[in-house]
Amino acid sequence: MFFENPIPFHMAYPSSSFYDNEQEAQTDLNLMKSYYPELAVRIQEKVGAECDCMEYDGSMIYDAYPDNHMVERTCGRITRDLCSGCEDYQESQIEALVRVMFCHEMFQRRCRHRRIQHNF
Repeated sequence: MFFENPIPFHMAYPSSSFYDNEQEAQTDLNLMKSYYPELAVRIQEKVGAECDCMEYDGSMIYDAYPDNHMVERTCGRITRDLCSGCEDYQESQIEALVRVMFCHEMFQRRCRHRRIQHNF
C-alpha cells in the first residue's frame, strides 16, 4: 500500500508531550503542598503512604464506585494513627481533614491511572 503523503513519525504519536504535562502538573502540585500547615503535611504523608499501598491493578481506589465503607475504615485507621491523644472534637476535625485529603489523593491517582491506561 502506498501513501502519497506519509505521516512523519513524530506526528503519528502526538501524545509524546504527555509526560511533560504530567511532570509540570506534579511540580505545581508539590509547590502547592509546600504551603500546607504542619498538621496537613503529616496527614498528607500518612494518606500518601496508605494510597501507595493501595495502588495496584484491581484496587478499590480504581473501582468505578469505590466502597464508602472502605474509605471510612481507611480514613479511620489513618486518624487513629495520627490522634493517639487528641480530644474528641479535635479528632473529629482531623478525621474530616483526613477524609478530604484521602478522597483528593484517590481522585488524583484515579485520573493518572486513566490517563496512562488511555495513552497505551
